[in-house]
Amino acid sequence: MKLLLMLLTAGKFGKVLLTGGTMLLSVFVYAITFGWRYAVGFVGLIFVHEMGHFVAARKCGLAVGAPVFIPFVGAWIQLKEQPMDVETEAYVASAGPLRPGDWPIREQCERIFATKAELTNQV
Repeated sequence: MKLLLMLLTAGKFGKVLLTGGTMLLSVFVYAITFGWRYAVGFVGLIFVHEMGHFVAARKCGLAVGAPVFIPFVGAWIQLKEQPMDVETEAYVASAGPLRPGDWPIREQCERIFATKAELTNQV
């Protein structure tokens, strides 16, 4: 198992293979239990959620790993460096639950966490 993980992460497409492989594993396990339609939808929803955290962390300049899926647990992204302030941590944490369909709410959150300097630059 460790050899497989090393091979997946060693290649150029290691992140894509790791995320895709664990996603397929999760879909397979959920499909056995709940059916393939549920499995694809549920894993897709988890993917969108985790990518919200991923994009927000990258936007804040944090180094992050690709999402890794664990059947019946969920998924996670590895923060390779921790946020240096509470606002950044709150922004990254809230970005997962705020899916792309919730852009107006996300926009309000960005305004709440914006500094005065950032607000004066937005004309």
